[in-house]
Amino acid sequence: MVVFVYDCKNLNLESLKLWLDDKIKSYQFLWLKREYVKEADKLARKARVLQQKLPVLKGIKLTEDGKNLLKMFKEHSRQKILIAFRSIANKNERIVLSTLIKNEKYSPILIDESSLDFYSDVYHLIKKDKSKKTFFKYINKNFAGNINHARFFTQKPQDIM
Repeated sequence: MVVFVYDCKNLNLESLKLWLDDKIKSYQFLWLKREYVKEADKLARKARVLQQKLPVLKGIKLTEDGKNLLKMFKEHSRQKILIAFRSIANKNERIVLSTLIKNEKYSPILIDESSLDFYSDVYHLIKKDKSKKTFFKYINKNFAGNINHARFFTQKPQDIM
């Protein structure tokens, strides 16, 4: 079951349904007020910016299992991917990434809950064990609560490296 969430009242659902019928067996459309899709819009903007930062992704046609995307990412160095991540990061995340990229000493920055998944992804892009340990120690020290270690250290299936 795929649920398409949208906020445009002018969307031609009948045309979309015709187009989807031979592609997806079960789907549903859900209209929501604009205020409820702000977070999804924010994520979509971040994805577009990231795509622009990695030019090889422009015009990519994904297979259902995403192998094309994984291949494209693997052709880039981890350093370039980290640089691209800066473009989708919030202010504090950009500072931390810049520090990591430049191999400088981390300055104290409050790490919030909403950034932990982002930092976990970054952690899995770091090659050297010593750098990984230093990075995690910094995140852990500057996070107000207790980090779920199992979640942080477990590489997600969509991770690329």
